[in-house]
Amino acid sequence: MSKIIFLVFILLSKGAFAQDAFEGLRDVVSPVEYPSKVFLILIILVCISVIAFICYLYFRKPSRDKKTNIPVKTSTEIALEQLVALAKSPLISQGNYKKYYQILSNIVRQYFEGFYHIRAVEMTSEEFLLSIKSSSKVNQPAKELLSLFLESCDMVKFAKYAPQSQEAQKSLELAQNIIQTRS
Repeated sequence: MSKIIFLVFILLSKGAFAQDAFEGLRDVVSPVEYPSKVFLILIILVCISVIAFICYLYFRKPSRDKKTNIPVKTSTEIALEQLVALAKSPLISQGNYKKYYQILSNIVRQYFEGFYHIRAVEMTSEEFLLSIKSSSKVNQPAKELLSLFLESCDMVKFAKYAPQSQEAQKSLELAQNIIQTRS
């Protein structure tokens, strides 16, 4: 087939008729070329946009971090503050020992829950002591003090034992010793 076209071209190009036949044909239009400056400008704009975005993220982040830093108290500090507040309360002078010992026991249990992550508030005293004895996180003196402390608290709370005010004060000091033995 290419031979035929070639032959036709040779035949047609020699005569005047050939000029008329090719008059309506045009060259294929080449692709439009963009000037190289347009690509350069696009690349520069993209780079500027990326740099501006990075600067925006970098300088915006500190503004989010300008929140006031509230000092976080440790569970030891919280427990000791609560014990001081309990010592100042009029529960002992009013003779309300049961309420006093409930609050005292709760402070120590919340301390263990916050510091050792033992669910002490929801456990009975026996369950609490068993979980403490099997724990390697709590040292032996604290375990012994805790056993004495919980026994005295349970006597007041459940056996209707009426302690003297000196005993209540000693229980408060025992709770402080339990908390400070760890620290």
